[in-house]
Amino acid sequence: MKREVITSTSAAMMAPPTFAARAMIVALSLAVAAFLAWAYYARLDQVVFAEGRVIPSGEVQIVQNLEGGIVEEIRIKAGDHVSAGDVLLRIAGTSLTAELNEARQRAFDLEANIARLTAEIEGGEPDFPAELREARPDIVERVASLFRSRMRGLQENLAAIEEQLRRRYEELSTLSARNDLLLENYGLLQDELELVEPLLERGAVSQVEVLQLRRQLNELEGERKQNETAIATTGALIAQGKQQRSEVLNTFRTEAIEKRNEMNAQLAGLKEELVASSDRVKRTSVRAPASGIVKQVLVNTIGGVIQPGMPLVELVPQDDTLVVEAQIRPEDIAFLWAGQPASVRLTAYDFTIYGALKGTLEYLSADTVADEEGRHYYIGRIRTTDTNLPHADEELQILPGMVAQVDLLTGKRSILDYLLKPVNRASHRALRER
Repeated sequence: MKREVITSTSAAMMAPPTFAARAMIVALSLAVAAFLAWAYYARLDQVVFAEGRVIPSGEVQIVQNLEGGIVEEIRIKAGDHVSAGDVLLRIAGTSLTAELNEARQRAFDLEANIARLTAEIEGGEPDFPAELREARPDIVERVASLFRSRMRGLQENLAAIEEQLRRRYEELSTLSARNDLLLENYGLLQDELELVEPLLERGAVSQVEVLQLRRQLNELEGERKQNETAIATTGALIAQGKQQRSEVLNTFRTEAIEKRNEMNAQLAGLKEELVASSDRVKRTSVRAPASGIVKQVLVNTIGGVIQPGMPLVELVPQDDTLVVEAQIRPEDIAFLWAGQPASVRLTAYDFTIYGALKGTLEYLSADTVADEEGRHYYIGRIRTTDTNLPHADEELQILPGMVAQVDLLTGKRSILDYLLKPVNRASHRALRER
């Protein structure tokens, strides 16, 4: 009988597995199964990566000044953030301010005199505007004094006419009384003559006495006619005085109406001039037309001369959102569409600390473009939902030109798909090469 020699290695291989070995195999199998199940059900975002930069959401705005002038103050520099209405620089406007103040002075004076003339036309006291009383009480007092002086002069003229009328009325009253007396005496003398004339025929009275009575009667008749003429003259003078009084009042009011109309026309023209002058003075403070970033200050010399319409500042407007222009590889374009969600990371700020901005792909170019090195790519524009990165109690400013890394979400895939992708690709190519 031949003896078989069994080595220790062979003996170990032929020996039945221990409990620990069996437990390890089971544990490894379960771990692999659990990993495969997790890899099958766990989902990861499928993204397209692209690089780009922040661009202005609007066109660069050129800030100009209509009139020009001498630079008095420059308040900004390139890179400054400004809000709409902020003063960028000031232009010397001493002469413009003087012109505006002079125009305002003339306007206040016209308004005060219009109120005075209205009172002269309608009666009563002048009703000066509240703004005028507060701004220029000196003009109000001067024009009110003029009103009192003119009304005093009018009253003096009317009083003189009234005095003349009073005297004429007294004279008329005296003449009327004298006329009544003359009429009475004339009647008595005529009665006496009628009684005496029959006595002359009988010789009871002399011819001389009759002639004296007739002469006296003629004299009374003459005085009565003169008195009636005086009454008519006095009546005419009274009518003339009344007419003169009416003419004085009418002339006073007519002149006031004409003057008021003239001043109203002047004030209307002056108000237009005031608006223009006020605008010119306001434009001496050159303000930002919109919120944004100062790209370039084109004037740098205090005291320098600015020509009308000369560009002064270039301003990059800032909207409520940012626009990132990204370069997308041609092999990724098939998986992209407008409205696709995106995540924007700025290289200037550490993503792990400051996070990313959410955005939406809103534009894809219709064709590729080539850069200087001949690489082709599509242009995509992503609009973010915010303009700043919030961090702690501050918001980090984002400027045009900053480099950005963009993740465009195209869908979700399981981890198992990622793991099997090389295998699937290899199996697809297997046995097909020549």
